[in-house]
Amino acid sequence: MSQTPRIISASVSRFRPISARPAADECKPLQLGRRVAAIAYAHDLAGMASPASAKLVRVVFGGIRREKGAKPVQKAPATAERITRMLEGISDTLRGKRDRALLALGFGGIRRSKTDQEGQGHEIAIPHGTQLLPVRAVQAWMQAARITDGNLFRSTGTAGSAARSPRSPWR
Repeated sequence: MSQTPRIISASVSRFRPISARPAADECKPLQLGRRVAAIAYAHDLAGMASPASAKLVRVVFGGIRREKGAKPVQKAPATAERITRMLEGISDTLRGKRDRALLALGFGGIRRSKTDQEGQGHEIAIPHGTQLLPVRAVQAWMQAARITDGNLFRSTGTAGSAARSPRSPWR
């Protein structure tokens, strides 16, 4: 189970004496999983073998997941009507134009193909549309951000200009 240091830190900092902690039957499996991961991470940092990797712990935790696991809640699909409402809620700022272009273009046709699992890329047609207008949204973004070459989607600054570098998911 991969956990970021921030989540693990939060899990470790929430540990309280056993008497003050909720019983396992009051916790959800995800919460218990984070605690187990935090324990494993703390042991790894200390250079010690983790009790979380013991077969007994894995078996017990697996049973808890089977018994207490919640059925995933089915989310409503993203329909053109819902996306239109989302687009209407986006401001008309530079950042808003970028976000509107991303959302309309994403819904309008960019998907990873089942035949393109490696993300090598292939050209697909983007419909101009009658409701979401993805092509018009991208053109508005490009004009407002003065993009003529390079990466299409970039971060926006507070000064109302688009960066020359691509958007990074880590910022």
